[in-house]
Amino acid sequence: MSEPNIKILMSCHKGIVAPQSNIFLPVHVGAEQAKLPLKNTTPDNTGDNISERNFTFCELTAQYWAWKNLNADYYGLCHYRRYFCFDGKRHHANDHKQIEVKSLNQFTLKEYRLDDEGLIRSCVAGNDIITPPYWNVKGTPTEDGPKKTIKEHMMGYGLIDEEGFALLENIVEKNQPEFKQDLDSYLNGSQYLGYNCYIMKKDLFFQLCDFEFSILFDFDKQFDYENRTTTQKRVCGYLGEILYSVFINHLRRTSNYKIAQYPMVFFEDTKPLFSLEAENTATRDDNTLDIVWRYYDKLPEALAVGISSLIEQLDPQKTYRLHLLCRHDFDYNFTKQLLPAVPKNLAIEQTTWQNIDLDSLGLDLSEEELYDLYPLLLPWLGNAQHKILWVDGLCVFNNDPVEVALNANTPLTCNLSVLTERELNRPKNKAVLNTYRSQNSLAEPTLSPSVIVLDPAALRESFALQDILRQYQEIFAAFDTPQITKIKAKRFPQEYPASYLAAQSVLLQKLNASAFNFSDATQSINFEETQKWANEGTFKEWKDSTTANIINYRAENYPYLFPDPVFAPVFWNKARRSNSYELILLKMFKKRENRLIDLLLPKDSLGRKIARKLITIIRRS
Repeated sequence: MSEPNIKILMSCHKGIVAPQSNIFLPVHVGAEQAKLPLKNTTPDNTGDNISERNFTFCELTAQYWAWKNLNADYYGLCHYRRYFCFDGKRHHANDHKQIEVKSLNQFTLKEYRLDDEGLIRSCVAGNDIITPPYWNVKGTPTEDGPKKTIKEHMMGYGLIDEEGFALLENIVEKNQPEFKQDLDSYLNGSQYLGYNCYIMKKDLFFQLCDFEFSILFDFDKQFDYENRTTTQKRVCGYLGEILYSVFINHLRRTSNYKIAQYPMVFFEDTKPLFSLEAENTATRDDNTLDIVWRYYDKLPEALAVGISSLIEQLDPQKTYRLHLLCRHDFDYNFTKQLLPAVPKNLAIEQTTWQNIDLDSLGLDLSEEELYDLYPLLLPWLGNAQHKILWVDGLCVFNNDPVEVALNANTPLTCNLSVLTERELNRPKNKAVLNTYRSQNSLAEPTLSPSVIVLDPAALRESFALQDILRQYQEIFAAFDTPQITKIKAKRFPQEYPASYLAAQSVLLQKLNASAFNFSDATQSINFEETQKWANEGTFKEWKDSTTANIINYRAENYPYLFPDPVFAPVFWNKARRSNSYELILLKMFKKRENRLIDLLLPKDSLGRKIARKLITIIRRS
């Protein structure tokens, strides 16, 4: 017997990291009105469709499209940020009984087994319908205070008003009178289902669509959309949540269908996959530069200073593409507000650094391996011919980065690492012995991947991606780098042990990397310790590099965190000319103000979470 055809639609209005399974079908909702099509998604404006009404029907335009155009044995619907979790584990859930996860990426998809086709099939088999769990709205805060019923709750959020509910109730009584009892019971109760997320057999899916759209089309014709907010105009989508819940409750009351409940994973951040687009980079052009910038700090004002300094240096006759790879919780929209006018020859896009297209590379990496290898993977993302500049952390620019790229005369050029020299020359006392490399020799010079220029075509000819991965694994094992959590660093995300820094340098040397002069790229690190432990020759060259083309500020030396960091005047001179200056000073003042609570209850600590929960309970009572 052949396996049933299961299709779970993912309603999307922007690019995301999608589960890699034939079960899932990403659908671009509102495609009829979209400026550009979404890649690797099915538009909802083909065949019989209601795509142009997406502004009010929301994800239901995908449901309607599937009803009229898609043939399957099971139909499902989820959202770009909500997915059913079938792993059977006990996860902490919020008061909506959803598992909250910070970022949707390939690693969290794998962690929660969200695209495990075999697991999904085993859970769907034997059930007629799968829904999320119910949750109780009673006492849940709304903008109008906590409410007791679902109707009051939705009105408290301003989603539907009395007029909308009255029209809905009249239409249900007229078009689907057998459901009126269930509608009244649901709206006046407190057990909320909602979200329009489900998986169900074909016959039940068709019943649901017949029921919902017979009511919603009538409502859409009669409802007055004039002088409504964007949220209020989404009314048919909100009513769809109600009608879906009413339909499920009606089946529970009147039939014996097998209905299973599985929790949903809710992703706070859903950024698209990062890839260097082949069609835009297929020809060699030394006046074109891709800048890939991984910015791990949370301060949007500081990044705005860095980008503003870049904009100052751009040549109007050249083309630049800036790819920002930030934390999942980074407020890039605020950064954009602080930027000067962005010239037409600079394109900026932003995502999280975890969202690289590993499938296109044919690699299965851990999150830590990806963090380490990221810049070395760039030549294989697309078919780039011109050079790529990689910068990691907070940077400011004193020159056109194309000139820096042209100064790189080898396929792989990176900055010298005085930091590595400093760390390797420290005394190996007992307290820090385990942070040092196990090998006895390290070829000079020591290199750092914080600023790199890559010639992608030359690197693809010289190396195979799997060979780079193999060398990385062998070198890091040989240096016995400790299992530190680099991605969730304690205080500064760039505080790594010396063995890790040494392994980085050896890997770059194995790939025949050469070093920039300090006048091209330099690092801001602690001056006194560096003078004491770094090699004298490189120290003297480094300390005079205040006018380097690119200055990379390490977390241990951020100008806005410490009083006298080296190269700080360069940053502050850039900051004073930007829109960020006063805001950074204000943040510095507030940071010192808030330090006591952070010391008593550190962020993300159990105590902080308990305190936040107690505050929520007190507010509800």
